[in-house]
Amino acid sequence: MNKLKYFTGFFIIIALLTGCTTITNGSPEAKKFAKGGYEEKGRIEINEQGWNWFFRKAENLDPTYLKHSALLAARDKYGEDAEILIETQVESWNPLSLVMLLNSLGWVEDTFLTASVWVPLPPPVVEPPPLPPEPEKEPEPVIKQLIRRSYKVVPEAEYVLDSEFTKVVYRPAEAIESILKLQLDMHEISSEEWEERTEKVPAGGRILISLGRTDLENAISRWFRYSLFQGDTRLFRRRGLEDIPYVPGNDKLWWNDVDLDIKQEWESPLTFIIEDQYQEKTYAYQIIREEWIEEIEL
Repeated sequence: MNKLKYFTGFFIIIALLTGCTTITNGSPEAKKFAKGGYEEKGRIEINEQGWNWFFRKAENLDPTYLKHSALLAARDKYGEDAEILIETQVESWNPLSLVMLLNSLGWVEDTFLTASVWVPLPPPVVEPPPLPPEPEKEPEPVIKQLIRRSYKVVPEAEYVLDSEFTKVVYRPAEAIESILKLQLDMHEISSEEWEERTEKVPAGGRILISLGRTDLENAISRWFRYSLFQGDTRLFRRRGLEDIPYVPGNDKLWWNDVDLDIKQEWESPLTFIIEDQYQEKTYAYQIIREEWIEEIEL
């Protein structure tokens, strides 16, 4: 009976020792947070139950442990910059303490902690100074792009000692039209002749052939064949006409001039072949168009 009274009295003492510690937002700690550039964002609550074996405080009820648990919970929810301020910490005995006290093993304690969560205020927004006015820009020049073309024949001419001469010249359609316009301006042809000849300008240009031979028989037109190819495609094959005149020159050569029109436009290189059936010789030429863009400042 005395033993029961002893434990009952001891339990009452423990119950009286347990109580409540409160810190409010009006405390100096809260004012310190507010003045230090923090704002209150929310609250965290921690509930812990500790078994104080042999009357020693349980580790999970240690104030440092409780504060650390609350801080981890606050940073997990509000970010790594969050700080906490303990506002209320209530420690109360648990009815299970009767069992432990009767066996002189300790007591059971419940702890309820609330803390306010504070985070740093965002830095003030500082408006950048106005940019200085941009200097007036000079107007950019207007650039016009023109497509330029040139043509060449390779080889341009062929000589065989003093016995013969073969020359091939290519004249594009625009060059033929320019010549006709110049003749019109110089009154060498009438406007009717100019219109008629302009309509007949071949789209693919004109090949001008000059043949010089020491042998009069070799200069006759019927001995020559002319073929034009674009890749593997033959554009035309023509025979020299009988009525083309051949005249002697001061260089002791008999001359024969032939003009051949190309009806269709072309882009890739052309291969022009002259067959001299009198001498059983073949002459091959490449007609090449080169194109580039020229920029002109207006």
